[in-house]
Amino acid sequence: MQCMPAALTAKDEELVAVSSSYVKYAIEQEYLRAEIDRLKDELAQGNKRECEELPVNGT
Repeated sequence: MQCMPAALTAKDEELVAVSSSYVKYAIEQEYLRAEIDRLKDELAQGNKRECEELPVNGT
């Protein structure tokens, strides 16, 4: 005798929706963290370049 899967209940559908939303949120957060890190690196490189270009002792 094979087990037949029961139809999804409203609670099951709600859990699937919440899980999907959480996964989407987690992916977005990871993307934003990576973007923030990239921008911090870009800013640090820009600041480093500006410091290298400044004249020493006002010359």
